[in-house]
Amino acid sequence: MKMIIFAFMAITLFSSCGLKLKDHNQKEGTREFDTTDPAFNSYVQKFESKGKTQTGDSNFQVGDIPINFKELGSGDVQGVCNEYTDGTKEILIKKSWWDSVDEGFRESLLFHELGHCRLGRTHNDDMIQVGSNQYKASLMHSYIVESPDYTLHQNDYFRELFTQDRTTLVNSLSRTTANSK
Repeated sequence: MKMIIFAFMAITLFSSCGLKLKDHNQKEGTREFDTTDPAFNSYVQKFESKGKTQTGDSNFQVGDIPINFKELGSGDVQGVCNEYTDGTKEILIKKSWWDSVDEGFRESLLFHELGHCRLGRTHNDDMIQVGSNQYKASLMHSYIVESPDYTLHQNDYFRELFTQDRTTLVNSLSRTTANSK
């Protein structure tokens, strides 16, 4: 039983997006899907709402970037932003992983992939050291921000995602660590 728990923790803690060590996933041809699976509609709406707030652009939208489920093979790739040679983009999410994790992991991964496809962000593997703890300094980290950290510091991660300013994230992490002592 301990091995099963450890295996599940390893899968969720070390899950990554499909762009590990690359800025984007360039593919020949055109995307597979033209529309977004309805399972992702509420996430897109939240991303657009946060984008409007953080950027000050009342017209901020995800645009023509369909999001769909697709099994992405074995390994730790749970999601990918594909950019095709014809200029189209799409996000693909591994359904078996999606079905096995909580809401915090789902949103963290999806917003990460939207960071690639919509915001043009690349990976940022910086860490924030607070006391003896280390935290991912960006939703754009190669490995998904864990659900508890993401959920607790969600608005600060949004700010960093859209503005690349991590001041409020550092302050929030420092306060949380100080309050937990």
